[in-house]
Amino acid sequence: MGVMKMFHAGEVIYGPYFPENVEIKRCELLEDFYIIEAIGRETHQFYELMLEKEKIAELKRLKEDASRQSVQGEDVQRYLQYLMLRHEMMYSRTRALGNKKLLPLPHQIEAVYGRMLQVPQIRFLLADDPGAGKTIMAGMLIKELKARYSIERILILTPPLVVKQWQEEMMEKFHEHFSIMNRHVVKEYSGKNPFVDHRQCLASMYWAAREDVKPLIQEADFDLIIVDEAHKMAAYTQGTVKKRTTRTKLYQLGESILRKAPHCLLLTATPHKGDMENFRHLMRLIDEDVFANIKGNESLREKTNPFMIRRLKESMKNFDGTPLFPKRTTKTIQYTLTEEELALYNAVTDYVREHFNREIRNGSHSTAFAMMLLQRRLSSSLEAILLSLKRRYKRLVHLYKQTEQERRKYVNKINQIEWDDYLEEDSEQQEQLEKQIVQAVDSIDPAELKKEIIVLKKLIEQAEHLRLYAVEKKYQELEKTLFGTNGLLQQNEKILIFTEYADTLNYLEKKLLERVPKVAKIVGSFSIEERRRQVELFRNECSIMLATDAGGESINLQFCNQMINYDIPWNPNKLEQRMGRIHRVGQKNEVFVFNLVAQNTREGTVMTRLLEKMERMKEDLGADLVYNFIGEVIEEKFESLANLMQEAILNRERLDEVIANMEKVLSEEHRKLLQLMQEERLAEDPIDLSVLKREQNDLMVKRVPVRAYADLATYILKKKKVRVYESNDGKVKRVERLPKFIRDHLPELSQYQGESFRFTGFREYETEEVALLTGDHPIFRLSMDLMKKEIEKHDWERYLVTYDVPEPLMVEVHQVRIVDGTGKELENHFIHLAKRENGEIVVLHPYWLFAGSFSDQVLALNDYTSNDHIVHVIKHSSFIRDQIQVKRQKQLDKILAFLEKSFHQQYQDLLEKIDHYQKENIDNRNSALINQMNARIIDLEMKKEERLTLIQRQKNISMKPPKKMLSLQLVPSGRSTRVMAVDYKEIVETYEKANGRMNVKMFDCLGLVDFYSERFNGEERYIILTNDCNYMPFEQHLEDLSDILSKVYIYVVQDGQIVEERQMDRIGIKLV
Repeated sequence: MGVMKMFHAGEVIYGPYFPENVEIKRCELLEDFYIIEAIGRETHQFYELMLEKEKIAELKRLKEDASRQSVQGEDVQRYLQYLMLRHEMMYSRTRALGNKKLLPLPHQIEAVYGRMLQVPQIRFLLADDPGAGKTIMAGMLIKELKARYSIERILILTPPLVVKQWQEEMMEKFHEHFSIMNRHVVKEYSGKNPFVDHRQCLASMYWAAREDVKPLIQEADFDLIIVDEAHKMAAYTQGTVKKRTTRTKLYQLGESILRKAPHCLLLTATPHKGDMENFRHLMRLIDEDVFANIKGNESLREKTNPFMIRRLKESMKNFDGTPLFPKRTTKTIQYTLTEEELALYNAVTDYVREHFNREIRNGSHSTAFAMMLLQRRLSSSLEAILLSLKRRYKRLVHLYKQTEQERRKYVNKINQIEWDDYLEEDSEQQEQLEKQIVQAVDSIDPAELKKEIIVLKKLIEQAEHLRLYAVEKKYQELEKTLFGTNGLLQQNEKILIFTEYADTLNYLEKKLLERVPKVAKIVGSFSIEERRRQVELFRNECSIMLATDAGGESINLQFCNQMINYDIPWNPNKLEQRMGRIHRVGQKNEVFVFNLVAQNTREGTVMTRLLEKMERMKEDLGADLVYNFIGEVIEEKFESLANLMQEAILNRERLDEVIANMEKVLSEEHRKLLQLMQEERLAEDPIDLSVLKREQNDLMVKRVPVRAYADLATYILKKKKVRVYESNDGKVKRVERLPKFIRDHLPELSQYQGESFRFTGFREYETEEVALLTGDHPIFRLSMDLMKKEIEKHDWERYLVTYDVPEPLMVEVHQVRIVDGTGKELENHFIHLAKRENGEIVVLHPYWLFAGSFSDQVLALNDYTSNDHIVHVIKHSSFIRDQIQVKRQKQLDKILAFLEKSFHQQYQDLLEKIDHYQKENIDNRNSALINQMNARIIDLEMKKEERLTLIQRQKNISMKPPKKMLSLQLVPSGRSTRVMAVDYKEIVETYEKANGRMNVKMFDCLGLVDFYSERFNGEERYIILTNDCNYMPFEQHLEDLSDILSKVYIYVVQDGQIVEERQMDRIGIKLV
């Protein structure tokens, strides 16, 4: 019998009994078995096994694995870089720096990194003023949680109006693909559940609330649910009966899915409008324990509410302190209909009124609706009403000639149309519905049809006559605004003109082309590509763009700041939607909006008063959100603006009364809102821009260089025998065909047709075809997975390497892990400690690993661990732990205080009730009630205990014992002329102060730069120290500095003095 194999603590082994390489902690013989205890190298999981003696032969030491290739310098360096990249992707804030597509703003960074990511369970109401970029913050959060592996399955619910927009933004800005769920998708899946099948779903909240859809969502357990315009979910206490039912359905949907999901983010721009009830319902979706029954007088809006993030528009700034939003000015341009136009207006209105009233009596709602559509088209343009009258005439004549049976069939078909949700649909759906409904009829009696046909014929003649002999007054007004002596086009402006109807748009296009060579236009039927083409046309070649609501829904035109509403939708939210096309983050100029309104029509009168009222409120409140806000108020009190208009049109006599009533309601709301804004301004937590800016500057220096992603990918792909071709001096890489083993590995490549991938690590080479490789790219994610397998082949120990360092260093890299009491890992950090020849230990900046290449030849040395390093590691770890603790403590203490207060309140309520019942407990008739209350008290105690224990666990943060990854003996190559920053700390500080610069900060040694300082005006300076007068950073170093290059200075030091400083301006580099 051969020699028995026995493993010692500390040895790394692998074999069929473990899912990964493990480090032995204990190995003992017991009878015929070995007891083995070990820790996984990758997962840190604890394993214990009993193995028969003979089976132990199947386990092998990593060290003596003959098939191991010898390690080259590059392998060691890439292993360390892989560790840095892994940390960067999971734990770093680097994404806050943004990229080509997205530059996060201070308030967005503050919300995501300062608040949301500081708590273990993300449950927030994000209630910033409109325009803050809530979609962006949601996207940033999704990215961070996915990187930390906290979530896999995501659902976003939005109003139908913006479903498509969300999908585009998520793709364009975050490269996240969301599948839109709707009834067609469910149909296609016949019986299978599409919500389970897709990881990232997007759906209309109204559709999701349907009885047949809700169970599908419940079945698909989502990790994160985001609800846009969440106040719609909670507002079910007032309003008309029909509205109440949809809203209640929405709330039930919310309750059933949000309580199960670990993370949720509710977005709203009108958080309460003073309606505490609605607000409380909203908060209960976030946390029902806390918001179970807060007394009405308790202000939920106070600063202490840890579940809400709300910033006012005026406090949102850019990093340089300038306001985010330009001013917005609205002007109403009134015109007067000519006598002939007025005669037509009255004639059509009479026809509409008569039929509307008749249809309401007959219960034919779709026809009544059709009549109101005609009325709306009447105030859009002569063209729009004429075409509608003609279409209706043609349809009626056709019906008149049909048999009774055919007519019945038609009426039934129209009545089948589902238009209950008309108001909640997006403009494109609305347009489709209107096309069908505008043809609705209520009577199929030939005599009635004939009467209506005669009336229509007269109206058409009247309208045609008008069109033939005069140019519409409204169009003349538009021409004057555009081409008049001080017209907008004289001033070289770009102008966006909105209308509700394609018919009006076509008329305007035809007329305007008589005056200008080109006009851009966007309508609902255009594809995304066509829309983009038109936007570019408008940007580069012409000064007018025409758009319908359905067309304009997802376009962004920050480069245009003048807008004309040729007609005004009967829905203030749509008006805000229109303005949002040009009045948004990125708009540099004041925005002007012109509303064309007829002075002498009923709708015109109501509209003028409404617009005046809104303007006044806007000036008072200094906020642009009045349109959405007024939309909400009108919905609550009158069901909709359309209803208000209807009333004005149908009741001639009562026009003044209708207007007075509207003004009264708005004035009351106005007063309430003013008071609210006062309270909120006082309660606001201002964002400290200078601190945030410093943190961003820090990130610039700390982050792993952009080029490292492409370098690591190239290395591992080549190692796996994938052919990587290079062009542009090796700056652009191309992978022709991905081998099958790679394709099978990545779900996102399932559609891969064999096309080649091109990527780069250099920003200047990034194009549509060449991807700048980042942490999110499928190729990089694949590379990380391949690296993980690759590094398991080696037992990384201690090596001697030649490298570009200024002096010999003995480096150890340690991993430090910080966890909370629930076992969740909060930080996973690497510390690079270098021992100098004089015995001093300094911390190296991780950048040292990217500043050159290790020599190919490496020598494996015997391992030894000096205790000097360990002492430093522990000191450093405690420092990191304390930093995390402070940030987290602040947020958790807020929640704790809030919870305790809420439980106390509920407790008091129950005690009062018991007290009350006991006082009146004659003949024990209240005993059942009293027992019930006592049971509830016990429940409450348990719930409180559970919640508080959890928070205590989350607050308690501890370190795991540090783990050494590798040691290196570095031998200088003689090429480096940098110095160790730590030797010059006092010298630089003194020098900077003497030159009027402060906030001097030293970075760890051999970083991207050595020091940072700023002048009193915030002007930054990054400093690199060298002892060589001709020092020039090498090419990659320059690339890594590119974001801050203009602020980089080289200080030359000799004999402990700074003898020269020079600015690294671009010109200098070009000459070298």
